Amino acid sequence: MKKIKAGLVKAISSAIIGFFVTTVVTFLANKGYIPSYSIIILSVFNMITSILTMLKMRRWGIYYAIGWVISSAILAWMGLLGTTGIIFNIVIPSGILLIRLILWLSKPVIPKKARKRKTT
Repeated sequence: MKKIKAGLVKAISSAIIGFFVTTVVTFLANKGYIPSYSIIILSVFNMITSILTMLKMRRWGIYYAIGWVISSAILAWMGLLGTTGIIFNIVIPSGILLIRLILWLSKPVIPKKARKRKTT
């Protein structure tokens, strides 16, 4: 359960920070305090970080990924994740979890080494 909690905390804190930064940058750009292309730069940066997160997901533990998916689903339900966030934070990790489950279920119950040993 400790790893599920870590995934929940990381996903929620990342989304809150991302939401805050996006809101502040958008506000400042709309008021003319910073150039309007700052929003585009932030969007590109968000895409890059989402892709980097996705690439690291294959190394995540199963419980951590479950926590991440659950908290991301809650954030999407609250309207804090857009389409891209849903794809990178829910759909892709769920697919990775599904693949891991299929691979785990396809493993033989008796390891190969044990099957190859001859008993005399």
